[in-house]
Amino acid sequence: MGRQSLQNQLASMLVWDSIIMSAILEDYTSLARREEGTIQLREKAEALMKAAQAAEERLDWKKAKFKTLKKTEEWAASSGIKQELNNLKAVNATLVKEKTATEAAAIEVEARGAAALKEVEARVVAVVKELADANGDPSKLNKSKRSSRYELI
Repeated sequence: MGRQSLQNQLASMLVWDSIIMSAILEDYTSLARREEGTIQLREKAEALMKAAQAAEERLDWKKAKFKTLKKTEEWAASSGIKQELNNLKAVNATLVKEKTATEAAAIEVEARGAAALKEVEARVVAVVKELADANGDPSKLNKSKRSSRYELI
């Protein structure tokens, strides 16, 4: 009976260890998926920041064009070319509208990019903290896994 009891104990321990290892592996897999999501959010934030920079460059180019047109308008007024002056005024009005729209878009894109970047940074910090906690206490890894699932849903 002693030997049979020992075999049963060892079998129970092996089953328990297998269950724990499966849970730990599943937790690490879940955390890896969350980290991939974080990386994707960071890439999106970087793309938004690039779009904001491109919008700002377009705005600078339009400002330069606007200044050129302003000088042309002054020249046209001094040389007496009324029709050209009217055309330039129409182009100027269009550029002013485009400039305003571009500035608004650049501000919006920059705000979105900054918000997305903050979210990504917060997620990275959370994932790193969870991994550090999980390395120290496997039971926290199980709790982390459950909370990760709820976040992903």
